[in-house]
Amino acid sequence: VSVKATVSGYLVGLDSILKYHNEGDNPVEVLFRFPLEESFAVVGLEAVIAGRRIKAEVKEKEEARQTYDDAIASGFSAALAEEKSGDIFSISLGNLPPKAEAELHLKLAGELPIDAEGGVRFTLPSVLKPRYTPQGSSDPLASIEDGGTGQVQHATAAAVFNFN
Repeated sequence: VSVKATVSGYLVGLDSILKYHNEGDNPVEVLFRFPLEESFAVVGLEAVIAGRRIKAEVKEKEEARQTYDDAIASGFSAALAEEKSGDIFSISLGNLPPKAEAELHLKLAGELPIDAEGGVRFTLPSVLKPRYTPQGSSDPLASIEDGGTGQVQHATAAAVFNFN
């Protein structure tokens, strides 16, 4: 994970690159889940899967889910980004081929809160706190839909945060 933050007055822009390499012998579905403040919006999403660039389109939630499911069922790689619950944002990357790499390029924009003295503070959470853990699960990255029974693989590389 790499993140570039640009702060200008009370506004912040974030450019994130999330990388995954499928070292296995079968296609996998990769899930990225992170907190997203109410004052932030996703303003761009692209995926580079096995060298092929896919630019996101905004669709109604049900239509987007059906398009993603159809692509996966047909053996194609696909990505789906969606708000899961309140302040949790999720990106699913399905059918990542064996030995292939994927990069998700995520752009966010947000307004920073103003404190009582008129100052602003920017924080970037690097983990989901236990309050985000689905009920019945001890894993904060477990799938919300299945109550945490899905297999979860955790990243082994250290996160890199670059602030300009």
